[in-house]
Amino acid sequence: MAERWSVLVQSTLQEIQFYHRGLHDELPMKTVHQLRLALKRLRVLLAVLEQTRDGLKQVITLQKSVNKLFEVAGILRDAQVRRGLLEEEHSLHFLLPEADKNVRKAEKRFRMHQKEIKSSTFNFRKSLGNYLLTLDQDNLENAMWYLQLKYLGRIHIRHGIPEDENLHAIRTALKRLVELQKIRIEVGMVEAMTARWEVAKSMAQEIGTWHDHHLLNQYMTRTLRKKGTDEAHRNHVANRQDIQQVRRLELEGLINNWVQETRKAFPD
Repeated sequence: MAERWSVLVQSTLQEIQFYHRGLHDELPMKTVHQLRLALKRLRVLLAVLEQTRDGLKQVITLQKSVNKLFEVAGILRDAQVRRGLLEEEHSLHFLLPEADKNVRKAEKRFRMHQKEIKSSTFNFRKSLGNYLLTLDQDNLENAMWYLQLKYLGRIHIRHGIPEDENLHAIRTALKRLVELQKIRIEVGMVEAMTARWEVAKSMAQEIGTWHDHHLLNQYMTRTLRKKGTDEAHRNHVANRQDIQQVRRLELEGLINNWVQETRKAFPD
């Protein structure tokens, strides 16, 4: 078990290095996305290790580097996706120059952070490798169960906070739960993803699509207000917001049903 964990952590670090190097000259959205996927996996791996004995001391420096790169890559990804979605809104193409400006701003921030990253930042340190080999199956299984219950506890509709923040937090928890299951498969703890986690994966993707369009609506509302555009454009955005509201209620229903069914399978 410990050897499989060591291999998985090392291969994930190599993935991050590979995709990060692929962003040396240009910043294609697909490569940014692949980098973020590798970073997401490493974040969950490190979260598990943090729960083991002396784990925090072993991973805290790497965690900080991963979280910062994930943040700036996320800002870039959001700007790129927003620009792509706006491309589909033909009546609002006059907003594209502003969207392009935001992409360039996010690219500049990403480039600045790249210069701060040392060549050894995402190397597989010998001390971490040695530590991983000291962990037994019980250590890792207990840590994963703790995180599974922790993430599951975050999946509920909360009133009194912005709806986008609530759904985004739920999506993050769902994706971490799914990643935990993928890790279990990789290290041989289970054979395949069960239907429950396949549904969780699908819901996270649907919430992600909703969130991308929600951010676009917010962007268009702010930009149109600054430009003082006509009523037709404002009505177009208002119609999109109505559609988003209906979809949000549908997603909340799916989330509540999934939580009720899933919690039956876990102890209190």
